[in-house]
Amino acid sequence: MESKYAGKCQVCQNAWNAGDNIFYQGTPKVICANKECFLDQGGKEYTGGSFSGGSGGSKSSYAPARSVEQKISDIIVLDEQIAKIATERLSKVEAVTGKLEPEQRLVFIESWARTLTMSFNQR
Repeated sequence: MESKYAGKCQVCQNAWNAGDNIFYQGTPKVICANKECFLDQGGKEYTGGSFSGGSGGSKSSYAPARSVEQKISDIIVLDEQIAKIATERLSKVEAVTGKLEPEQRLVFIESWARTLTMSFNQR
């Protein structure tokens, strides 16, 4: 299901943001964005019915994976943000050092883009 709130699994400490797909089960309460951890905690995959047991049964669900179009859209937005930040940084450097040659400008922007991408991946 799509999370309404940011949260963190009490077992594996895996964090998620509002809007992320998570596994959720009401009874017994199990919440995690990691399917394996969810199942290890006793969560059961929701298939459209309800599960018996506990007080009146429980129900868990997981929203389908984001579509390819949604993922591509996210990548395009991220790419534009990275290019903007790298270009702004280049302008600041050129204000101090003077204008770089076109090849040097491309290398600088590529280097900053890689650095930014790596920092996003480490979060």
